[in-house]
Amino acid sequence: MSAWLSYIVRNLMRRRGRTLLGALGICLTLALLTAIQIGLDSVSISYIDLVALQAGKADLVIARADGDPFNPQAFSPSNITAKLATNSNLGGVSPTLWNHSGCLGR
Repeated sequence: MSAWLSYIVRNLMRRRGRTLLGALGICLTLALLTAIQIGLDSVSISYIDLVALQAGKADLVIARADGDPFNPQAFSPSNITAKLATNSNLGGVSPTLWNHSGCLGR
């Protein structure tokens, strides 16, 4: 065994309590960081599912030509709904209210 390795082992064995507490602290830190990461992933997926449930999964989004995603302006969907309802390729038309998070995916 080399001199530096024997020096390390000797000091670790001399202070067993401190060595054990240090190793325990490292293991506890890794366990907590892993648990936090798993929790954040779970919350992120839940939030995405919640937004998809509230906003619906749109196949086609129609917005104003001069619309700004950070300053949305309301418009009456009745004219657009009437025009799109005559299209035989569409299964249905349903106006949906969008908030800022829904408008950002432009």
